[in-house]
Amino acid sequence: MGTLTTVALPHLVRSAPGFLVRVCEAILPYLSQVLLGVVAFFALLKDWNEYGRLSRKWGRGVPLVIAMVTAIITLLGVYETYSARVEQASSGATITQMSNQIGQLRTDNQKSTDGFRDSFSKLYDRFSELQSKVQNADLLKEIKATKQELVETQNKLTPPIVTPIASFPARPATDIPITETTATRSDGFVEVHVTVYNPSDYNAKTGAVMVRVCEACKYADEPSGFVKVVGGLDSDREHDFQHIWAKTAMEDMMVHISVPPEVHSFFVGVFVSCENCSAAKLQNLKVTLQ
Repeated sequence: MGTLTTVALPHLVRSAPGFLVRVCEAILPYLSQVLLGVVAFFALLKDWNEYGRLSRKWGRGVPLVIAMVTAIITLLGVYETYSARVEQASSGATITQMSNQIGQLRTDNQKSTDGFRDSFSKLYDRFSELQSKVQNADLLKEIKATKQELVETQNKLTPPIVTPIASFPARPATDIPITETTATRSDGFVEVHVTVYNPSDYNAKTGAVMVRVCEACKYADEPSGFVKVVGGLDSDREHDFQHIWAKTAMEDMMVHISVPPEVHSFFVGVFVSCENCSAAKLQNLKVTLQ
């Protein structure tokens, strides 16, 4: 019992002021109506006897009626205040609920907006990525085309190098090169036919073929289509050409060579030069006399 008193009494003492404050807050709105009713009732009591003298028949009932009307008016005022407070509380709850709903709607709307922005941002980034890929593909295609044009222009500016082959005539031309042949003397000279074959896939452009006979040999006459270059060797004659088509041999060239009786074989040297030919090198063709 002592323990209960020791524990409960301080708790009651501490909570009493709060309880009284809550009671006062609850009663305060009705206090004015109640006080007015009490004041009116005491005023009625003060003049109770005076009202009784107004009528012998109804005099005593008048104060009672006034007291009842005063009580009813007081109760109606209290009830009206209560109703107003209830309605206000309900309105406050409704407003709070609506505020909460509005807040929730704002939150949902913000989430939806953020979600839309995020989706739109991702979609825009994807679009930019695809557009970049397309632009890169077009750029690569353009670079490839430009590179091809540069290669073609370079080929035009720097024609492919060809290396013509000197040979004795052959039918078909695919049997070239033929670097040895036999011949006979006739009227003191040997008739020799030579040609030049272009084995490459590109045409040989403007150039010349130079034929050189052996040191012991001489030209029996001036070869048709050949000229002696001013300042050149007596053993050299030159034949100009415009082109030698790819995979094709030029026309046969004939020379008459005077060969000493003691010589039974000799070499005919051939040099070929042109605009797009490799450096001219001596190509020897052997002729054996019968």
